[in-house]
Amino acid sequence: MIAIGDPIPPFALHDETGATVRDTDLAGKWAVIFVYPKASTPGCTREAIAFGALERQFAKKGVQVIGLSGDSVAAQCRFKEKNGFGERLLADPERTLLRRLGAVAEVVDNGVKREKIVRSTFVFDEQGKVVRIYVKVKPDGHAEQLLADLG
Repeated sequence: MIAIGDPIPPFALHDETGATVRDTDLAGKWAVIFVYPKASTPGCTREAIAFGALERQFAKKGVQVIGLSGDSVAAQCRFKEKNGFGERLLADPERTLLRRLGAVAEVVDNGVKREKIVRSTFVFDEQGKVVRIYVKVKPDGHAEQLLADLG
C-alpha cells in the first residue's frame, strides 16, 4: 500500500467522458482520490453524491476531488449522468492505479480467490505526496469528515 510521504503513482486513465487523466495533471494542486467499489451501488452512490455536494467547499480549499473505481468509462458516465454530481470519475478496469494505491485486497469467496476493491481515500498535496490515507471508510459522513480534516 502507498504510504504517507509517497508520491502519487504514475497513471494514465480515462475519465467518464473518455478524456485521459494523468498523474501529472494533478501537479501543483491538492487532490483527493476517493476509491469506491462499484458505480451505481447504494453506498458508492451516497458517497459520490456527498463528495459532489461538497465540491465547492473542497474547491475553496484548493482541493480537486476525483472518484476512482474499477468500472468502465461507460459505467462511470452513466453513474455521473444519473446522479448529477460534478467530480471527475476515473475508470480503472485493469485496476492498475487501484493496485498501486493498495486499494485492492484478495479475498476468498466460496473457495475462489478474487480481488475486492477496498473503499479508501487518498489525499495528495501540491507536490503530489500522500498526506492522508483513509482505509475501509464508511460512505456516509466520510466526505464531510474529510473536508473538516482538511481544515
